[in-house]
Amino acid sequence: MPQQVDTKDRLLEAAERLFAAEGLSRTSLRAITCEAGVNVAAVHYHFGSKNDLLIELLRRRIAPVNEERIARLRAIEAAAGDGPLPLDALVRAFVEPAFRLRSTISGQEQLSRLFGRLYAEPEEILESTVHEIFEESSRRFRAAFLRAVPALTPTILDLRYHFLVGLVVHTLVGRVETIHPAAIELLESELVDHVVAFASAGMRAPAEVGQ
Repeated sequence: MPQQVDTKDRLLEAAERLFAAEGLSRTSLRAITCEAGVNVAAVHYHFGSKNDLLIELLRRRIAPVNEERIARLRAIEAAAGDGPLPLDALVRAFVEPAFRLRSTISGQEQLSRLFGRLYAEPEEILESTVHEIFEESSRRFRAAFLRAVPALTPTILDLRYHFLVGLVVHTLVGRVETIHPAAIELLESELVDHVVAFASAGMRAPAEVGQ
């Protein structure tokens, strides 16, 4: 059993390196198995296919983020009771776990490149899987944001939630210091503070704009 676990982990780590460096479509099963030092049959045994391997890789990386987000949301809801939910705390609960993923994992630049590849060359098979992975977190945070900003309609809230997700993804995938050199001096926590302040202001903006 330990050998099986080791082989599975090696395949996941090799796939992450190659997907990040070469892209999804250009990375073959043979390249992954060579990188991992195992035979092609190991992929079929542990995962079934290259797409299944990619899906498992996504689950491994994203599940802890969603679990922390939901745990934080539950704590915020418990503290608020029947009262209004604090918007800034909700945004932070959504944003910070994703930034912690980048700051605590070795090879964070590799992880950023991987997520960039996923958005640049999406695989059709991933669409339903990504929806499934994020479904509970997305549903709960949408409801919480509506409670925190009741003036927004569900349609406008969904649009702003989409903007929030895009903000987080772009900041994680992109290199902030290439936008402004001063960003190099920012601590991870300060970067989160700026994202939270920006996103919270956007969520609070009047529902009727451009009037």
